Amino acid sequence: GSDTPITEDNTVEDITLTAHYTLNTIDIIIPDEPDPIVIPVTPNEPYNLPANDKAKDDENVGSVTFIYNDSVTENLTKYVVGSYVPNGWLINGVHYDDGAEITPTDDITLERDYIETITGIDFPEDPERDGYGFDGWYDEELENKFEGTSYSEKQDIELYAKWIEITAIEVNSSDVTLVKGDTHDITITTTPAGFNPTVTYSGYSDIITVDDTGKITAVSKGTTEITVALTGNPLVSDTITVTVLDDKLASEEYAVKDIEKADETKDRIVINAEAGTLISEFKANMSNPDEYIKIYTSEGEEVDDTDIVKSGLVIKLEYNDRVLDEAIMIVRGDLDGDGFIDVTDESIVMDHILEITFIDGYSFYAADINDDDFVDVTDDAYIMDYILEIRNSLNNIE
Repeated sequence: GSDTPITEDNTVEDITLTAHYTLNTIDIIIPDEPDPIVIPVTPNEPYNLPANDKAKDDENVGSVTFIYNDSVTENLTKYVVGSYVPNGWLINGVHYDDGAEITPTDDITLERDYIETITGIDFPEDPERDGYGFDGWYDEELENKFEGTSYSEKQDIELYAKWIEITAIEVNSSDVTLVKGDTHDITITTTPAGFNPTVTYSGYSDIITVDDTGKITAVSKGTTEITVALTGNPLVSDTITVTVLDDKLASEEYAVKDIEKADETKDRIVINAEAGTLISEFKANMSNPDEYIKIYTSEGEEVDDTDIVKSGLVIKLEYNDRVLDEAIMIVRGDLDGDGFIDVTDESIVMDHILEITFIDGYSFYAADINDDDFVDVTDDAYIMDYILEIRNSLNNIE
C-alpha cells in the first residue's frame, strides 16, 4: 500500500510484503428507465443472456389529420399504432435470443428487442356537402390526390377534402311504371359526372312513398311526379314520372268477382260483357291499361282483338313477364263458349233442368242469368226471350 519504492539502499530493517489482488470485472448494462440495470461479469467468461420479459406499451407511431374544408366539420385525426412483443436483445444492433451465450471482453449494453406490429387506420366515410361532390383527399395545394382508403406509415400527414360544385343533375329514368308493392331506386347523373350528392324528393302524391335513399314504393293506382333536387341548391333539379298499376283486374263496366265453391276454392270471373262485343272493346272497358291485358283460349292461344268475347276465355293481367291476376270470361247465355246465344245454349239449360245432363264449370255461371245460384226454368225463359229478341240483354237481371 506504500507509494515508496523499496530498494536495497533504503532498506533499514526487515519488512513483510503482502500481495493485494483486485477482482477484474466488466459490466453488462441494461439501460432501463428510470433505473438502469448493471450486471457485473467476468471478462472472457461465457455468459447467458437473461430473458427479456419487460412489456412495452402501445404507442402512436404515425397519424393522418383529415381537414374537411367545409367550414362546418371539425378536423379528424386518426393514429397509426405500434404494438410490441418482447423478442430478446440487441447488442450493437445485432439480435440475440433470450438465453443466448456470449463471451464479453469489455462492458456491453443490452438493448431490449421487440417485434413491432403496426395497426393502420381506415379512412372515414366520404363526407357530404350540400351542393358539392367529394372528389377525394389531397395534399394542401389540392393538386396531388391520395390513392387508397387506408394508411399505415410511421409518419404524420395531413389530407384535405377537395370539393367540386354540382351544376346539374339528371334522373336516369324519367318515366317509371310500377305495380302496387313494387319498388324502384332513383339514380342520377351529375354534371360534372361521377358524384353522388345528397338530394331531396318532393312533389309526389300518396300513391307512392319515397325514402331518403330514393327508393320508390308503389302504394296505389295512379300517376304522380317526383322532383329530385340538389340539397342546398333546389334550383338544380330534375323530375321523374311514376305510374302505378293496379295488381288486380278491374272494370267499371264489367263485374270482377270471386265466387267461393263448395270445396272452399274460388273461381274468379269477369262477367257482364254483351254477346258480340269485340275483344278490343272489352279491353277498352277494363280499368287496366290495354297493353297489359292478354286474353287466351283454354288451350293457351292468345285471342286476337278482332275476335268476340266468349264464355271460358282466360283473361290475364300481365306485366314484365309476370301474371298479376287472371279470371274466366263469362258471357251470360253463352254456355257452349262460341260467343253466341242460341237454341244450342237453351237446350243445354233444358237438359240440365230435366236432369238429362248437368252443367258445371264456367257454363254454370253463364246459365245462372239472375244470379240466384240456381239454373232453372226462370233462367231458361230469360235465354229464350233473348233468342226471340224479346230481350236485348241478359245482364243486370234481378
